[in-house]
Amino acid sequence: MAQQAHGGATSAGSYDPETIYDVRLSRTVMVGRARIKPLGEHQMTGATLNAIVDEEGADAIVSANPR
Repeated sequence: MAQQAHGGATSAGSYDPETIYDVRLSRTVMVGRARIKPLGEHQMTGATLNAIVDEEGADAIVSANPR
C-alpha cells in the first residue's frame, strides 16, 4: 500500500488491516477503551487505523507509513 501522510486515510478501510504502520496523531484518540496521546510515533495495524478513522475521523491521523 502507498504511504499515507499529512491527513491520513481519506475513507474508512483505506489502510491494509494486516500491515503495521508508524503513526503520528494530531490529537488524543480512543481505540476501544484505550486512550492514545499524540506524543511521538506509535506503531499500529491498519485495522486499528481504520477504526480510528471510523470513530475519530481521518484528520486524527497526521501520517501513517507502512513498516
